[in-house]
Amino acid sequence: MASNLPGMTEVAAMPHAGAGVDMPQPSSLKVVQDTLSLRDRTTAVLRDAILTMRFKPGQRIVERQLCVETGVSRTCIRESMRQLEAEGLVRREHNKGIFVSSITPMEAAEIYEVRKILEPRMMEKMSGYIDPHFVQAMKTALRRAESRIMEPMNYVEAIGDLIKVLWSGYNNDTAKSLLTSIFDRISYIRIILSFSTSVEQKVETIRILENVIDAIDRRDISAAQEQYIHYLARAQDTVIQIIETNTVADTIWPAVG
Repeated sequence: MASNLPGMTEVAAMPHAGAGVDMPQPSSLKVVQDTLSLRDRTTAVLRDAILTMRFKPGQRIVERQLCVETGVSRTCIRESMRQLEAEGLVRREHNKGIFVSSITPMEAAEIYEVRKILEPRMMEKMSGYIDPHFVQAMKTALRRAESRIMEPMNYVEAIGDLIKVLWSGYNNDTAKSLLTSIFDRISYIRIILSFSTSVEQKVETIRILENVIDAIDRRDISAAQEQYIHYLARAQDTVIQIIETNTVADTIWPAVG
């Protein structure tokens, strides 16, 4: 969903919002009904509002206000909130209400620790499933990310597309399902990184991912694993430092608010 906040570039809907779905205009959260269920449509709109920082971490969600802004019933809003809570994008506090989730250093560390253990192992199963179309899809997403370095949200989307292509090569449906279940939290972390890191840091990220793809293309899975672990460890260290030094508030909010 594109943001109507100053200084933000127009952003295509995130991949999980559903291909072919026209998101509402930036000045409104109105939900347009189509072949998706109204609950799914509402969830997609609210999810995108969180991931694009229209709703900021820690912000209280007022159901009555959302009913007015989206034009849907409170029942529909509540169903969407339950789904977003399951995805970890909102949290419910007893006697206080629902709030947009924030990322703690411990949570960020746990997500990356899981990825560093799981994903390199899944790469070991890729060698028999690598084909030119798979490699080209990753290269295309990487080149798009490289061309969008100055556009934080578009950069996040392109990196996310690359990682999804990579995951598609993991010959383990359970692992792919687990990773998909935390994709939104990973995207949230990428947004923090994208708004809080320099162009030079993003260029280095592109270089590391290029090394991963080149190694996969050569069927050198050991080298791909080494570079990918480096990519994950570097992102983990950076985002934890950002959160712990409170630069998220100083860097992200002025950029999107």
